[in-house]
Amino acid sequence: DGLVALGTVISNTAWVSSSEGLTGTATSFTPVNIQIMDPQVSKAANTAQAQVGDIVAFTLTVQQTAQSTGNATNVQVVDPLPAELDILSVVVDGGFTTTSGRTVTWTIPVLAPTDVRLMTIQAVVNNSVGTALSIRNQANLSFDQGLPRPSNQVEILVAGPVPTATPTFTPSATP
Repeated sequence: DGLVALGTVISNTAWVSSSEGLTGTATSFTPVNIQIMDPQVSKAANTAQAQVGDIVAFTLTVQQTAQSTGNATNVQVVDPLPAELDILSVVVDGGFTTTSGRTVTWTIPVLAPTDVRLMTIQAVVNNSVGTALSIRNQANLSFDQGLPRPSNQVEILVAGPVPTATPTFTPSATP
């Protein structure tokens, strides 16, 4: 079930008996040589603060943990960016991506135990930001051999729009 440690020996014993007096016992020992696939995704942003119009770069790293011994297949990272960000570009060093609205889906057909794959998403903070806010975002990874898992959450503080000075007119007193 994937929870047995590599090298564990499993024994299985069977007994046979019959009404004719025949009896016997047989034991089989089988070493466990399971493959462990444990891909993880981490996410980082190039800044912790931004303003409307700033470009933010997110880097996602996909790799297997040290105990991994087998290839993870159909690794998929889905990264839905918040409404305050518009995607400018997506670059990957393995696999392929599709973009639908603000959601990037990155598929890596095979991820070997020693592979490290990177995806960079460049996005601009759009003018929908009305007040100062904190943008939080994380991606989700899925693969054929295990349960889905989220990335860490990144947070970017976005300053509200800079108020524009409105000239005021003060009429002068006429003598």
